[in-house]
Amino acid sequence: MAVLSIAFYFVRSAVAGDMLNGRLDGAISIGENAVTPLVVQTTMIVSLIGLASGFSGVLHFKEWNNTMRLVGTGVGMIACNLDLLCFGYSCKMLSVGCIGVCTAGGLSGKALFIAAGAIIQVFIQITYVIVIYLTPLDEPSFIEEAAEDCAAPCEPTSQSSVIANRECC
Repeated sequence: MAVLSIAFYFVRSAVAGDMLNGRLDGAISIGENAVTPLVVQTTMIVSLIGLASGFSGVLHFKEWNNTMRLVGTGVGMIACNLDLLCFGYSCKMLSVGCIGVCTAGGLSGKALFIAAGAIIQVFIQITYVIVIYLTPLDEPSFIEEAAEDCAAPCEPTSQSSVIANRECC
């Protein structure tokens, strides 16, 4: 799931980067509307956070501990929220359609790809976060370890051991 997410974010960022590069070079935007630049910029930001989310997911499966699971879930939730933002902008871009210089088909293929990619990526990212969060772990949690450590009776024999065991009891 993490590898699929990484690949999809990479492709989306490449297409959005190409569109942004064309716009910065002064190319006439054919098949775009007023919302398209906003979707392109948001896609670039979402792709960076999404790639970080995918890499943390890969590290979680490599390390397989509770800390990496929580990191993967946290970064995944940030990417998911940004994907929802991009999802909303993409829906608006599709509902506005093509304004101005248009091709016969309306929006350009690149604009349609990043809009459809945002819609698809929301569902992939939600599934990804659920999978990462619900991954079973074999190791005990921090709370269980702390409870076991403090469950042992504290019977100090000297003044130094009283001070040393104070955190436990």
